[in-house]
Formats: sequence, C-alpha cells, structure tokens
Amino acid sequence: MDGIEVFNMMFEMFIASLMFIAGLLTYLFRDKPNMAIGFRIGYTFASKEAWRKVNTFTGKAFMVFGVLLFIFSLNGYNPLIFSIVMVAGILLITLTGYRMAKEIVEKESLKEPVFGEPKPIEGINVKPYLAIQIATLTFSFLFLIFSWDKLPDTVAIHFNIAGEPDNFAQKTLGVFLFPLAVSAIPLILTYLAKDPMMIRATPKISKKGLKIFAEMMTITGVMLAWANVYLILYNAYNFHSNALLSATIFGGVGLIFIEVFRMLLASGSPD
Repeated sequence: MDGIEVFNMMFEMFIASLMFIAGLLTYLFRDKPNMAIGFRIGYTFASKEAWRKVNTFTGKAFMVFGVLLFIFSLNGYNPLIFSIVMVAGILLITLTGYRMAKEIVEKESLKEPVFGEPKPIEGINVKPYLAIQIATLTFSFLFLIFSWDKLPDTVAIHFNIAGEPDNFAQKTLGVFLFPLAVSAIPLILTYLAKDPMMIRATPKISKKGLKIFAEMMTITGVMLAWANVYLILYNAYNFHSNALLSATIFGGVGLIFIEVFRMLLASGSPD
C-alpha cells in the first residue's frame, strides 16, 4: 500500500468518524429543538414530536452508517466508490427523515381546529432552476457519449495546485458514475426547495431566501457539469489550461460564498 492509498484510507476513516459523531450529537440533542445540531428543517421546527422522532431516527441511522463507512474504508476501495456510497447513504437518510417529519406535521394539523381562513405557506417555482441544471448536465453527458471512444481506460480526475493530474480512476467511474452521483445532490435539493418547509434550516426563512438557495444549487450544478466537461477535454483531447482551471475554481467558489451570504441576509427577512 503506497502513500496515496494510506492517505485515502485515513481520509475515508476520518469522514466515517465524522458521520458517526454527527449522528451521535443528533441523537443526544433529539429532545429539544435548537439552532445548531440536529435534523433542522421546517417540519421538525414546526412540531416537537417531529423533532424528537426524526432526530432519534436520523441520529441512530447516521451512527450506523458511520460504522458501516468505517468498515468500508478499511477495505481500501477507490475513493470515488466510497464517495458514491456516502452520497447515496446521506440522501437516503435525509429523504426518509423528510418524509417522516412531513407525515407527522400533516397528521398533527388534521387534529387541530382551524379558525378563520388558513393561509398556505407559499413555495417557489423551481422549474427554471431545474431546467438549467438538467440542460447543462445533459450537455455534459452528450459530450461524454461523443468522446467516449477517445477516452483512455484510466482518466485523470483531479489536479494539484500546479495544474498537474494527481488522481486517476477507471473512466466509467471517473467521468460517468461519480459525476452523475454528485450532480444528483443539487438537483434533488433544488426540487425539494418547492416545499418551503424542507429547506428551512432555521425556523424562519423568506421566499427570497428559498430563491437564493435554488440559485446556489443551480450554480453548483452548472459547476459540476462544467468540471466533467473539462475532465473529458483533458483526457480525450489533451486540452489543459491552468488559467481557465483556476478561474473556474475561484470564480465558482466565490459565487457560492456570495450566495451563502445573501441567503443568510435573507433568512427571516420579509419577502
């Protein structure tokens, strides 16, 4: 086992440990809603029962998942495979917790008497954001199909600070399965933004904040699609530009920070 493999294993063990600790903290703080720790969405803030039951479930689930990931990391699998398993597990636990919380809140609302005209919580139209993400993702995979035969069996998937490739993977995994898995995250989160009770990581978030969140996920999705296009250009056509790579990374990260700042300012503000 060489130095890179040892580093990858240690990093995967560290991520697995963080997953376990996050689950443990979620379980320990399951009884009382708070602003820092736990499964914090609008539905869990709206109901003490939802908070307790969902945080009990997700706390236990993330602890078990952390242990499984730790065992998985000891087998020395490719980091991309580890990442795909991790993303799939997090999405499964998150979506299950979301459905549990929503069901509890909806059942509670049926038991409570309604006085006056109920005012529905207004979401946002996520179709334009989804359309942009799906279009860019589709373009990247069409380009992948067009370039497939030109790609070597092993492709570069990461570059160091000097712009030199320092990590490699089998092409099916490196430019297809892994990009598909990570691109699913902003797509799913953007879709869920149509339900304002899902994206509320604080008890109050404005409609403007939801729009900014959808914008941020769209920027992330476009960045991921472009990253895969760049990998295809490098591996299939020997195209490489340190200036373009640096501009993409720093520009994309800068945009994400701006969107996060805007969303924090919009949290709790009027629409």
